[in-house]
Amino acid sequence: MSDSAPLNGTRFEIKRHIPNALSSSRILLAFAFPFLPVALRLPAIIWSLLSEFFDGHLARRWKVESKLGQALDPIADKFFVLSTVGVLIYEGKLSWFHFGLVAMRDIIVSIGTISVMLESRADALASLKPKFSGKVATAFQFLLLVTLFARPEISWPLLVATAIVSCFSGLDYLYDVLHRRFDQTDGLETKAELRESSYSAAQPSHFSQRQQHR
Repeated sequence: MSDSAPLNGTRFEIKRHIPNALSSSRILLAFAFPFLPVALRLPAIIWSLLSEFFDGHLARRWKVESKLGQALDPIADKFFVLSTVGVLIYEGKLSWFHFGLVAMRDIIVSIGTISVMLESRADALASLKPKFSGKVATAFQFLLLVTLFARPEISWPLLVATAIVSCFSGLDYLYDVLHRRFDQTDGLETKAELRESSYSAAQPSHFSQRQQHR
């Protein structure tokens, strides 16, 4: 019994770090991607696509989800996508217009996030969790990258599909941010009204005070 307890603890510690290690590998690949040989680009994209799926899946399965992992996952995705898209634009395989279509979700999310933070509603962002539509949009982005590097001549239909999914995901995220923001604002106003009403009820009226003096 005493020997198995440390062993189980060690296994748990290893499992706890694996999802974050997978996410971190995408960040490292993002910095290395522009310098990789052409033959290693496609394997790097496929690895990033697989790690994007398995980091969250393993974290939920092993019950080792953490705030660090929730922050690393989307950051790693964006770093890697920007790195690969930057290479494609530099080599003339992707235009800035096409980049705008692919990054539609990220553009909408960034605008919504900045607008909410400017209104001092950062607490509305903290309560948000990754959405399924965002995962689908990220998967489409990675699949598009695979196609652009492997078979660029057939990438146009997937580019259009990625743009549509990205736009829908961005609007879905923006709606969630605004919905939570207004709900929290209404909640704050309701709490203020309740405090004011309870304070008024606790204070004796002027008439009752005069009656007591008499």
